[in-house]
Amino acid sequence: MIGTFSKHIQRHTKLYLGFGLLTLVLLVGLGQDFLHSVLKDYNFQATESLLYNSFWVLFLPLSIFQLKGLKAFQTGSRFKNLTVMIGSIIVVSAIHFLLFPLIVNLVSTLFFSHVYTFNRVLFYGLSEHLYVGLAIYSLVAVFHYSRKTATPAVSEIAESPTYAKTISVSLANETSVLNVSEIQSIEAASPYVKLITSKGNFLHTETLKSMSEKLDPSIFVRVHKSTIINMNGVSSYKSRLNGDYDIRLSNGASTRMSRNYSQAFKALLNTHQVSLKN
Repeated sequence: MIGTFSKHIQRHTKLYLGFGLLTLVLLVGLGQDFLHSVLKDYNFQATESLLYNSFWVLFLPLSIFQLKGLKAFQTGSRFKNLTVMIGSIIVVSAIHFLLFPLIVNLVSTLFFSHVYTFNRVLFYGLSEHLYVGLAIYSLVAVFHYSRKTATPAVSEIAESPTYAKTISVSLANETSVLNVSEIQSIEAASPYVKLITSKGNFLHTETLKSMSEKLDPSIFVRVHKSTIINMNGVSSYKSRLNGDYDIRLSNGASTRMSRNYSQAFKALLNTHQVSLKN
């Protein structure tokens, strides 16, 4: 029984907090009016006090309405957000000061012996509480945007880039799907690139730059302005004593590595099984 009640409370926490806040506002308003009647020596009317304190009760639902509106119309532009913020303050304040006399007039018409006219209550609300209404709704808007700015965004798990697993190649009017793991090296052959694979060589209608962007950089590395190699196919490399290197691949082929690309090549050696001869 207690556990069920506890779960019910947890599911409706915001609802109970809202009712609690409304009750507190009404009690504070009643208490203030009672003290004012004592100080000014006039009869305290609880029903009239409750009716006029509906002005403060309206702040809760209208603030929620304002927050939802700000969230719905929020953009990446600061100017547009500022415009929306100012607009929300004006619109919600206008609704508040029109709704308040409407409620008072309607309730007094139905249940009171005397009626409070709409114009009289509207003038009372504007003359007594206009600055309060504008200030509170301004604070709600500032709170909304400051919360968005100050609250650090939850760091999202960065998605790993998706690199090509296969490449479509054509040979004698026949298109085949080639696994990129079969590519041992790629050489420039303008206006094509030549894919050197365990199944043979293929001309492919791409540039060396676009191929380097498509393939996994932890496996395929550029070693020359006209050559990309598969690090998994490297057997060894040897210095030419002038800053350049000769790389031997597992298929027996040898390719030249320019000194300008040697740093990226060497950085990958720790993650690949390569026999070193330099």
